[in-house]
Amino acid sequence: MITIILLASLAGTPAASQRWELLLAQAEELALQNRHTEAGKAYSLALVEAEKSGRKELPVAVVLDHNAFRLQQLGQLREASQMYSRALDIFTRKAPDSRALTDVVIGLSSVYLQSGEISKAQSLIQRFLRNDAAHLPQDRAMLLANLGSALAAQGDLRQAELKFEEVLAILEKDGTEQVLMVKTLDNLASIDCVTGRISDAREYSQRARSSLSGIKNPPPDLVIKTFANAGGIAMLDRKWEESQHFYSQALTLCEETFGPDHYLLAQILQGYSQALFHLNHKSEARRAKKRAEEILNRFQRENMLGLSVDAHILSESRLKDGRLWLR
Repeated sequence: MITIILLASLAGTPAASQRWELLLAQAEELALQNRHTEAGKAYSLALVEAEKSGRKELPVAVVLDHNAFRLQQLGQLREASQMYSRALDIFTRKAPDSRALTDVVIGLSSVYLQSGEISKAQSLIQRFLRNDAAHLPQDRAMLLANLGSALAAQGDLRQAELKFEEVLAILEKDGTEQVLMVKTLDNLASIDCVTGRISDAREYSQRARSSLSGIKNPPPDLVIKTFANAGGIAMLDRKWEESQHFYSQALTLCEETFGPDHYLLAQILQGYSQALFHLNHKSEARRAKKRAEEILNRFQRENMLGLSVDAHILSESRLKDGRLWLR
């Protein structure tokens, strides 16, 4: 996510902050505090103020981009997709050479990946890469990482692995995008798991956790997925206690951050239940499995009714037992 100050500068606002900027800053702070109901209201007010700019559409795109990112983190992928798409249209018309456009492409392609719209993600990324619009090495790395995830989702693991290795080479040289470094190491670990290279997977997973420890205030979903992946890898290596430990950490953090019903919990609970079963904690394992099924069923019902979260991808096992993430 690009900072508010940079995007406000792109929008051509004067030095003194306008009301939409102040409301956006308030919304960002509320979101960081996990006060998402209040944050949503603040984003809505910021959008109303931005729309008063009339023909100056860039403030609207700024607010949409930031709110879409928040909704994406909450799993409200349909709403996030709509906002990213609207922001993409504005930036394409009003600021086609801006880094803000790259940021929106990265966000929208990520939502497509999360919601299972793989061909849309691949098409968007490839079109953007062909235009050579990614100005900075880290931007190109992010786009290539999403392209790697799209290829992996389509089953082309070898090409996906090559993309992730290209991303890793960029990041090791650039040294700025530590969050993407962790994701890329996790992705390479996941591919190694699927292709049976468990020792290599464990090495990549260890590197991911080591890199994670060097990030100040890492995104909660990054920590959650990294520990959940570590749990899945340990399970495939038949190290049940280690697996249960990692899943337990992921589960606790996910509940504390997003609440007891967040869609990420479904995959964590599925893996956690397997670890518990092999440790002969069968009643607890059954409860975890039942809870995972309830979360999946609820989101599938909401999805059919067209409400909020497009989480059907969670019920499809794209990787081993649905317990590993490729992002």
